[in-house]
Amino acid sequence: MQSLASTNDEFTRHYTTAIDALCEIAHSYFFLGRLDDAQHLLRTSLQMIEASEVVPQDHLKLLLLYGKVLTVDHLIHRGDTDLMFSTTL
Repeated sequence: MQSLASTNDEFTRHYTTAIDALCEIAHSYFFLGRLDDAQHLLRTSLQMIEASEVVPQDHLKLLLLYGKVLTVDHLIHRGDTDLMFSTTL
């Protein structure tokens, strides 16, 4: 039987793998100019990073990418700044 610590480490590895893949997909959307798709993917992924097994580095990686996408979207469309600032601050 696995110990609790090794189970948590396994969960952390799985979350890291998932977040890396989601960020890679969002980056691709971003560079293809599909900002709405990138925002939707990242916004949906925010729920996942609330899990206690997600390490702060992965949490930060997702939030920084989301902030980048929101900033570029704002510069292009001059949209609402509340979401952009709440994410980047």
